[in-house]
Amino acid sequence: MITKELPIVSIICTCFNQEAFVLEALQSVVDQSYQGIEIIVIDDYSTDSSYERIQSFAKKYKIIKVVKNEMNLALCKNFNHGLKLSSGKYVIDFSCDDVLLPDRVKEQVDFFESLPSDIGVIFSNAEYIDEQGINHHYFYPLDHERLAIEKPPSGDIYNQLIDRYFISTPSMMMKQEMLLQLGGYDEALAFEDFDFWIRSSRDWKYAYQDEILTKVRLTLGSLSGGYDHKNEDQLMSTYEICRKIKALNKTAEEDSALIRRLEYEIKHAVLANKRKEADLLLQLLCEMQSLSLTRKFLSELNKTSLKTGWLRDFVIKFRAKV
Repeated sequence: MITKELPIVSIICTCFNQEAFVLEALQSVVDQSYQGIEIIVIDDYSTDSSYERIQSFAKKYKIIKVVKNEMNLALCKNFNHGLKLSSGKYVIDFSCDDVLLPDRVKEQVDFFESLPSDIGVIFSNAEYIDEQGINHHYFYPLDHERLAIEKPPSGDIYNQLIDRYFISTPSMMMKQEMLLQLGGYDEALAFEDFDFWIRSSRDWKYAYQDEILTKVRLTLGSLSGGYDHKNEDQLMSTYEICRKIKALNKTAEEDSALIRRLEYEIKHAVLANKRKEADLLLQLLCEMQSLSLTRKFLSELNKTSLKTGWLRDFVIKFRAKV
């Protein structure tokens, strides 16, 4: 009897100062019901005991390859380092404070293998947990059958990805072929997901799998802490991604989506007193169309020395009451 060979899945586990969670995270990887995995763990020059815990854990499992960086490379370079070492047909970018449910890889491979060849990324629902592992929320709210109440877009979703965020990054499985074609993550940027979504979705399609397969941990250091917590590097990366979108766009509809994205980013940059980044975003918007009265107001507000935190707080409180 001829049995079909399992596609290899490379799980690139990136760690930086995650000593409190790294053992639980790695245990969830080695406990996968799917057999065809390779595990690459990269410690990004942690200053806590993360690396020692990784080393001790890896001694028990021969399938784990451990790399310790000589300096902190940050997420994009760190992942690309692991990508170069990978050999799988599919790749998972895994943070060492998250948790994979036991059938995550099996369910995703089965789903991927059933799809057309032009699908480059699949993604699913995810449970978000706090530092103690207690449920905080689900990325997509659930109905009584534990399915997403509102299904996210699938297929050619380039235009939708410009307009809004609707993918839980840790839930994704990606084709290695596509990642290599893109050259991995853009190492010049401070964060990976928005840029990756844009560049990959231009030529590849996405598919949503309506299952909960991952637990994503919310910590004090999470990047999802809101616009006020974005630093200048992250905002500058957002600007650079928007410039890429402008170059990649092919239709008026896509340009309209970028204009909406720029308006969103400008508003929040101004309210967060990120004046340099707001000005660059405004300049890019001016390249696409003339400024409306609202945009002119934001432009003038951005030129003043006034602190706009009070206005931001007022908007937040007003929305909470509506």
